[in-house]
Amino acid sequence: LIVPYRNKLKHLVTFIPYMNKYLRQLGVDYSIIVSEQDDDKEFNKDMLVNVAVKYISSKESVDKIYLCIHDVDIFPIKATNYYR
Repeated sequence: LIVPYRNKLKHLVTFIPYMNKYLRQLGVDYSIIVSEQDDDKEFNKDMLVNVAVKYISSKESVDKIYLCIHDVDIFPIKATNYYR
């Protein structure tokens, strides 16, 4: 999961444990990458995603990587596994 983020600490501290529990229950092999923008410019979600993808591609040496871009303030509530 790539999570573009800025100034929503309240959401982030809820999101990370929630998604960890949710994805473990679904049996998904996953990592959560939080890509944070820390300047005062307009929020640039696309740039944050690009930075995270570049970081992941420099670290991972697997044949297939599936990416999900996820907002920090949206939580899945059904046990349906759309993350596989």
